[in-house]
Amino acid sequence: MACKSISSITAGDGAEPIEIRVIRKWLSFVYKEEYCFLFVDREGTAIEAIGSKRDKAFLDAKLVLQSCYRVTNYLSARARQSHNVVPRAATIKLGRGTHFTPIDDSPFPTNYFNFLLFNRLRDREGNHFLLTDYIGRFDTITSDGPTKTNK
Repeated sequence: MACKSISSITAGDGAEPIEIRVIRKWLSFVYKEEYCFLFVDREGTAIEAIGSKRDKAFLDAKLVLQSCYRVTNYLSARARQSHNVVPRAATIKLGRGTHFTPIDDSPFPTNYFNFLLFNRLRDREGNHFLLTDYIGRFDTITSDGPTKTNK
């Protein structure tokens, strides 16, 4: 059976199989009852998948970080009003009826990044629809010589 790409998932779709790599998983800080995942497909497109915190043990037994799966029997829903990790209009809902079949992981990206230029960071101030990770910023070099310990 053919698999659907993440980019074609919309809220309310039927659960056609998708093939994904599990990039991240975490307990939501804002939505206390959610157990969240970041999935990426072969194309490098990402989507947030959400399960119930009460199903954490079940989902942890099924989904291993950096592993790849064919996922069936999930629901697609509209993305939350705030605190999303990817800029998508849909999300995937996982439950005890969702099936995960391990597959070969060679064609899948191992990371997902959604970079934002530093000068666009102000645009996100006060806008909580999409979360923004901030690593740092390089400004200037103050010295290009060796340190006192030559390290």
